[in-house]
Amino acid sequence: MEYYVQVSSGDTYGPASEEAIKAWLEEGRIARGDQLIASVGGWRGTVNDLVPAIPAPPPVSAAVVPPAIVAPVVPPVEEVAPPPPVSLEPVTPPVVPPQVAAPSVSAPAPIAPPEGPASAAPAAKKKVPEWVGVLGALGVVGLGFAIYWFAFRKGPEPAAPAVTVASSPSATPSGTPVDSNEERLAKEEISNLKQLNVGIQMYLADNDDTMPLLNWDSAVMPYVKNSTFLYSVHPNGGKIAFTEGFAGMSVTAIEQPANTILLTDPNTWFGTQKIVSRVDSSTKLVTPEEYASMMSITDAAVKLNAPNYERIRRGDAAPPTPTPTTTPTPTPSATPSPTATPNPSPPAMGDAKGGGTASSGMMSIDVEGQPILYPSGWSRSDDLNSEGGAFTTFKSPDGKASFVVERIVGEKDPVSMMKSEEARLKKLAVRKYEAVFFRTGAEAYRNGIIWNFKVTIDGVRRKRTVVYFNHNGTFWALSSSVVESSGTNPPFTEMFDVVKTW
Repeated sequence: MEYYVQVSSGDTYGPASEEAIKAWLEEGRIARGDQLIASVGGWRGTVNDLVPAIPAPPPVSAAVVPPAIVAPVVPPVEEVAPPPPVSLEPVTPPVVPPQVAAPSVSAPAPIAPPEGPASAAPAAKKKVPEWVGVLGALGVVGLGFAIYWFAFRKGPEPAAPAVTVASSPSATPSGTPVDSNEERLAKEEISNLKQLNVGIQMYLADNDDTMPLLNWDSAVMPYVKNSTFLYSVHPNGGKIAFTEGFAGMSVTAIEQPANTILLTDPNTWFGTQKIVSRVDSSTKLVTPEEYASMMSITDAAVKLNAPNYERIRRGDAAPPTPTPTTTPTPTPSATPSPTATPNPSPPAMGDAKGGGTASSGMMSIDVEGQPILYPSGWSRSDDLNSEGGAFTTFKSPDGKASFVVERIVGEKDPVSMMKSEEARLKKLAVRKYEAVFFRTGAEAYRNGIIWNFKVTIDGVRRKRTVVYFNHNGTFWALSSSVVESSGTNPPFTEMFDVVKTW
């Protein structure tokens, strides 16, 4: 039978035969109170239980044995003077418990080889697991690093932006999302939109290629069978939107299905790109420029279905739009485009006091016949910007929130205006404010783009929302700004409603 010996220092030696344990006891390497564990059967006891008749080792042996022999790290055997041999003749036979009555003597104890002193066995046995443990730890670390590298560091890192971003990932306007989490979310969102689009295609096949009505999600769900696909996976996302202007329309009447948006999440941008699912069943990430172009093509297709859509919206019977026999040219807007540069003088905006109260605690201002609401008690000022465009500013009594209506001269493209404003704010942040600037998302409607961002000005963190859009040939900007920690709520909802109705 072989045993493991656990000494008072916590180190464990073995397995060792009964003869080796006797030798260690005589040489002072182990004590009678040290723990013994049988290698077979699980017997536990002390050295004294196994060898009760052996007297305590003579002091001279203990004095000869250096303390370092019992330490976890033992110097090479050849560097330690061997202790004087101790005769075993006077030792009486030990009283062996029944479960260990037949110790194995056929296999020599690896701790005490015949050619060397038994004192070297514990150290030689201990070196092997230490090296194995070190090599195993290095292997685990290397494997973890390799998994992290291949899973999260695919592709080259993007170039650093012009402004140092402290905590949020950044991306170029035309590039792909650079944050690995954004990439993962984008892939999941694309997969979900593909599933929804497949459901719509199956619905079309069962309904004579006619688009679902306003309850499109209920109509498609029997084909998709998973309501989670109806919502964006992005933390800032919302419900997936169907181009409801196609309600009841024959899909064969759509001229450019590969460039016509069928499904998207209007609230979410992945990095600087948006995911769109198109009428031809394809789904992809697109840049702001591509998105604006697709929105224009989608608008043209929606106009073909306008009479049919209005009947459906009123609840009247709505036959599908007939398939055109020739390729139609998208009908331009009924509102004629201006033939000259818009008048840079301030627009005829309603007086803050005379505009009328739209609801309790709210005042109304008219911009070309469109009402814009703002809280009563806010101050108002009219001025011209540096390009000669008129703007009106409303401010809360505490000055922490503001709302601006501005007519812009010299710009017609909302996307270009958004990029110019981003570049301007970045320059200001570096030169004047020493601020961190980053985009948090954008949202597009048919007549413009809503742009959300945060900026720190003079040490004050602000949230801003800007809407750029064309109305009757005039380029406008509506913007709201609020101190992030103030809790003041500027009229974002009213601003969005204006964009939807213009």
